[in-house]
Amino acid sequence: MNKLDIIVYGGAIILTIAGLAFYRLSTQTKPIFCSKIGETHRLTLLSGQFDKSELTVNQCDQVTISNQDNLSYELFFGSRSNHMTYPGYYPATLQPNQSLVLTAKKPGDFEMHDHLRDSARITLHILKAKQ
Repeated sequence: MNKLDIIVYGGAIILTIAGLAFYRLSTQTKPIFCSKIGETHRLTLLSGQFDKSELTVNQCDQVTISNQDNLSYELFFGSRSNHMTYPGYYPATLQPNQSLVLTAKKPGDFEMHDHLRDSARITLHILKAKQ
């Protein structure tokens, strides 16, 4: 490999890394902070499903999800074929008798589902906080 090849390949690598970094920065959303936590809402997983099919909360409310089942649940946002991220939530396996707390940071309508079974799904309606 001669000097020109090294310069060309090195330049291509640098441009690729710079392009990926630019893309990553341009697609990130601003962090959403809640200066004050609102109400606490409860969801229960039992008999392979959530105890509700929909839940409406306000931005900055908290949702406690409790697994009262003898099954484990792998909870994700989005549809089964198209997972999505949600600020401050990382997909989790919820073992029997465990709970997790989700702070409703981003307003909108969001589907949450269990990746292991179709019967456990819920739509969360998160209303924008009043300014």
